[in-house]
Amino acid sequence: MVRWRDIAPIRVVHGTPASSAGHLFPDHDAALMEVFKRAGMISRHHASVDEAIAQVNETVLICGHSHIAWQQERAGRLVVNPGSVGAPINGNPRAQYALLTWRDGRWHAQLRALSYDWARTRANYIASGLLEAGGGMARAFLLNAETGRNIAGELLAHVYRLAADAGFPNCDVVPDVIWDRAVATFDWDAAAKN
Repeated sequence: MVRWRDIAPIRVVHGTPASSAGHLFPDHDAALMEVFKRAGMISRHHASVDEAIAQVNETVLICGHSHIAWQQERAGRLVVNPGSVGAPINGNPRAQYALLTWRDGRWHAQLRALSYDWARTRANYIASGLLEAGGGMARAFLLNAETGRNIAGELLAHVYRLAADAGFPNCDVVPDVIWDRAVATFDWDAAAKN
């Protein structure tokens, strides 16, 4: 029988050990880095796996924030991003999570994905009023969920391009008139294609 005191602790962070807004990327895996690139995530600030594990004492680090599932072992330590149940952006629209098990004196992670009832989800977005009240972002997040792509990120990039063109570069608050124009001119049909 395994007792809790015999199980190694894990560290759970939202982004990186140093920043809840940062991204931790599986930088020792070229194929996974390509997934991040396709999702439009590479240009954002990120920490390397080696930097992250140097900041914690635990042998397992669980991170999130990117909505892309992955795991990587480095120097006998395990780093896991379980992905996202409702807004994955790795091209797989299924609900994604990780199962951690303690076996043979160490943690093991298994990445899992389950099918989701997207017709019901869309109906709930409409019936609850969220799709209408939430405007362009609600529409983008629903498309995120349905396609497994970073539609919200694409919409935000469009918003910030229009804001910069209108004389608001690097602004934290985008004027409503620019948001409205961005939502009206965003290519929703292309975004909806999987």
